[in-house]
Formats: sequence, C-alpha cells, structure tokens
Amino acid sequence: MVRIGISVEGSTEVHFIQKLLQPYLEKKRIFITPVSMRGNISVDRVKYEINKLMYSFDYVSTFYDFYGFKGIKEEDTKEIL
Repeated sequence: MVRIGISVEGSTEVHFIQKLLQPYLEKKRIFITPVSMRGNISVDRVKYEINKLMYSFDYVSTFYDFYGFKGIKEEDTKEIL
C-alpha cells in the first residue's frame, strides 16, 4: 500500500482527483488524498503545506496551475513550459 498526499489549489482539483484518479489508483493499492489550499497560492504557502504533508504520507505531490500563482512572474512560466 502506498499513500500519496497531493496539495491542490482548490475544489476543481479535488474533484478531479476524487472522480478520476482515486478509483483507478485504488485498484493498484495506491491511495491518494487531495489536500486543498483553497486558492491564494504562493511559493511560501506551498513550501509550508508540503512540509506539513511529508510527515503524513509516503509521497507528496502538487497539482496547481500557474494562473494567478503569487511569487512567479509571467516571463518565468515561459522557461518552465
């Protein structure tokens, strides 16, 4: 059994994980839990959230979009993509 915590931006991402990813991965004994940050995403909040989650799960991941992400400039996203 593997437990994965996924820090997500909001309710849309939670819904996506619960409806599409969870049923598929549970058959493989991989249990994922979305943890919503309820918007207002920033680099500092993500860092804080991941530090909290890493003690409760085997693995931690994130699921955010860059639109409205505080702390990242638009020109920086071109390098990432």
